[in-house]
Amino acid sequence: AEGLARAGFRVVACLARGGDAPESVDLRGACALVIGAETRGVPDGFAGASRVTIPLAGAAESLNAAAAAAVVSFEAARQRRTS
Repeated sequence: AEGLARAGFRVVACLARGGDAPESVDLRGACALVIGAETRGVPDGFAGASRVTIPLAGAAESLNAAAAAAVVSFEAARQRRTS
């Protein structure tokens, strides 16, 4: 995480719970999206990262890692197009 920050990236961790909705986080600048393993989540080394959680309806606890990455990447692209 520190190396990414030194390189000019804002680190954004995608979590199953406890983060802000993707549309409320500024994803327009240089950012590194961290998607954790589906069973273990984001590694402890990313504790200081901005936190994003995809709101879900229904009984699902979380999306799989690929789906979560797609949703947040799409939101980043949407923000960049409309800014």
